[in-house]
Amino acid sequence: MDFLPRLEEHERRLSELYRTYGELFPAKKNFWLDLAQEELGHALWLRNFGAKAKEGKLSFKKTKITAASVETSLRHIDKQLDLAKEGQVNLLGALATARDLENALIDNMAMAMVQSNEPLVKNLLDKLHLESEQHRNRIADELIEVKNKK
Repeated sequence: MDFLPRLEEHERRLSELYRTYGELFPAKKNFWLDLAQEELGHALWLRNFGAKAKEGKLSFKKTKITAASVETSLRHIDKQLDLAKEGQVNLLGALATARDLENALIDNMAMAMVQSNEPLVKNLLDKLHLESEQHRNRIADELIEVKNKK
């Protein structure tokens, strides 16, 4: 999988964005830092998938995900990161961006691509799916809380 390292980079940049949001919104710092740390974990799992692929222990199904779609998402994250570093985003906007990024097809399609009979890989895929779902739910809950305070 030639763009698996780019998927790993996607998770790392998402982590950086969440860390930046944590600095920008101190009242929600722990929320953002928890998400950031989990994204770094996802990046490590993707690196592990790459190693397993080289060993022939997993393969990839064809999906709609392309190198171009990963690059487009990376550019979007970079743009959001620039806005955050410039202080041009409010908490509601940051949560909406996080929701949109978590709901993006990149993570979901990446998980759907991987095929393996190896228990470790299957376990990591299950964890990645569960944590991605938890991220979506936590962000949705925060969005509701912030909207209700307005």
